[in-house]
Amino acid sequence: MVVAMSLHGRARAPDHYSARYSLLGFLAFVAFTAEVFHCSTAFLGSFSRACGARVNQRLRCSAAAEEQAGVSQHLEVVVDFAGNGTAFALAESALPDGWNFEPSRRLEVPTFSPGFVVDSVISTEACQRIVHLAEQCGFRQRFSASAVTLFMPEDFSHKIFERLKPHLPDHFGGRPIGINRRWAVLKYPEGKYFGPHVDGNVPGTTREGDELKYEKGTRSYMTCLFWLSDDLEGGETVFAFPQGGIWVAIPPKTGAALLFFHGQNAIMNPMHYGGDVRSGVKYLVRSDIIYEN
Repeated sequence: MVVAMSLHGRARAPDHYSARYSLLGFLAFVAFTAEVFHCSTAFLGSFSRACGARVNQRLRCSAAAEEQAGVSQHLEVVVDFAGNGTAFALAESALPDGWNFEPSRRLEVPTFSPGFVVDSVISTEACQRIVHLAEQCGFRQRFSASAVTLFMPEDFSHKIFERLKPHLPDHFGGRPIGINRRWAVLKYPEGKYFGPHVDGNVPGTTREGDELKYEKGTRSYMTCLFWLSDDLEGGETVFAFPQGGIWVAIPPKTGAALLFFHGQNAIMNPMHYGGDVRSGVKYLVRSDIIYEN
């Protein structure tokens, strides 16, 4: 087939080729338009669902605020976009400011990865106050435990971090810069436990207006558990072999913290679980040590 050349030196198709390609072009345009419409519809649907979820979350937050109205002047209901729920931001006045108690001590824990307990991190008075505030906010069922999210005051969090800091390791050249102010307070009544699991990395949490969001440029590398009560039987934090069997079981101690690495591999991310509470009630805080990323 001979193809004629245009004056500009480009190939020009014969007329019957032009008609054929015009039809194909029209059909392609129709298909493209349909695809754009489909994608636009899908995007708008997704956007609408996201907006709806955001609105519903704010409605839940407003409902929680109404429930807590007049309960305490020390807390404020905020939207927890970091955890997809509702949280309660505590004022500095919510917690005792007395920190005149014994220095913290580090006790090694024989786990697969470096793990240790730091004694005397939070005063007994502060532990009792946190439990009281959490009960005021109201626990919600979460897996096998009940939980409430508290966003801790900046000054209080800094004091806690300063008591932990001398015992904290660096991580692959990164240094610890703080404790995650987003605390999950967990309640385990008699007969409750938390099944075997491993923990994962998360960014730190910051507050913008009435919203909690992830803090850019940060990442957690250690789990930090605070025991708020020890007047119970059972409820140990148990480190287990991946193939089954107990490696070590650590009983709760009020005011102490248990720390271990997470989010890396089987060696650096030990499997663990919360043992059965045989009597009493176990109160525990789940937080993280935040590193510069």
